[in-house]
Amino acid sequence: MDALCPDPKEEAAFRVENNPFAFSPGQLSKLYNPKSLAAFHALGGIDGIERGLKTDRKYGLSINDDASTLADRKRVFSDNRLPAPKASIWKRLTQGAHKPRQESKATVKTVRSGRICTSSIYDIYPRDLVHVEPGDPIHVYGILISGHGLKFNESMVTGESVPVKKTPSETVEYAIRTGAPLEHVDPFILSGSKVMEGVGTFMVTTTGVHSSYGRIMMSLRDVDITPSQLKYRALLQHAAIIGVAFTICLLGFLLVKIVDT
Repeated sequence: MDALCPDPKEEAAFRVENNPFAFSPGQLSKLYNPKSLAAFHALGGIDGIERGLKTDRKYGLSINDDASTLADRKRVFSDNRLPAPKASIWKRLTQGAHKPRQESKATVKTVRSGRICTSSIYDIYPRDLVHVEPGDPIHVYGILISGHGLKFNESMVTGESVPVKKTPSETVEYAIRTGAPLEHVDPFILSGSKVMEGVGTFMVTTTGVHSSYGRIMMSLRDVDITPSQLKYRALLQHAAIIGVAFTICLLGFLLVKIVDT
């Protein structure tokens, strides 16, 4: 189970009190960054993930889930929001009152009780099934259940410039069991990528603060800007303006010299 061990300083995401599910958010996050077939296998493949998350990879979540089930899902895994940043005293003094954030109205196609529904990108949880088509941006992390000709642009996430072909999870499991080559086997759906070709459905495993993107954004929020840093930033801005002005004057002088000759 080394593939599911926490990284340094990430132990908290692996400990959840009264967790009714088989996995913690930390264990599920080990599937990504980097993509890990070892973690996929350690979680029991798609069968193990399906059982552990108490979902159904054919029909999705039930539209009749009771309040306690929804509460547990949100408590353990969180929704797909990042908490609003806390403004420091310095920021409140220099920037005024914090304005409420305008949330995106973007939606995704989820599968609930076997039917395709429309859901806000913020109200997606691990256990959900998401249906994707060409042009769809991806807002969560997941494992491909089924698909036809799916290729994703992952350049914003991994730097890979070539579209990445995706492999359904059952095909991946078969390759692992039979010892087939795994170099081009990839069931992982990454937040920040975009569907280029094909259609398919994937199971959500990681959202919000527990995703790689979420952890990076939360760590950046911990860095406050001091007065000296603000002064340094202003100095750089003034230097840039002076540099641009000098360049324009120099070009003008050279043009005048060329015209005179």
